[in-house]
Amino acid sequence: MANDDGGGATQKAMQRLAQELTTKAALSAGRDALEGLTLSDEQRAARAAARSRATKKRLVLAVVVATLGAIGLIALFQLIASLWLWAIGAVVVAGVAGVAALLLKPRLDALRARLSAAGAAGAAQQAALDAAQQQRQGLAAAAQAKEQAAKHLDDELARLKQQAGR
Repeated sequence: MANDDGGGATQKAMQRLAQELTTKAALSAGRDALEGLTLSDEQRAARAAARSRATKKRLVLAVVVATLGAIGLIALFQLIASLWLWAIGAVVVAGVAGVAALLLKPRLDALRARLSAAGAAGAAQQAALDAAQQQRQGLAAAAQAKEQAAKHLDDELARLKQQAGR
């Protein structure tokens, strides 16, 4: 029942095609009849020979194309026959690679996560080392300033003692 619509459209297309073919056949028959009435015997023979040559050319072309196609198919089948073992090997290798990828993907993802975490931890450790280095430099600068202040006081004390001892 669902095919009724498609069948109707197909039937209409077939009727249209039949009508076109009938029209072409009638025109061809009319043209042949007109040529038969208006052309001389030599002209009809020349046209018949030309049609025969054209038909023969089409036939030769069809035979050549069919022969080349058959040779191409035979060559393709021979190539497939000679390479079938390689093709099976390629399919097996692709299958093994696919299975390996499915099995190793979670492990590779975990390894990437660990490496990125280690990189982040290394960056944090480097930042802590840099902060400790800056703190050390600050303490060293403070100690040097304290030492200079103590030396300055010692120098001042020595000068005062020298003035008092005079």
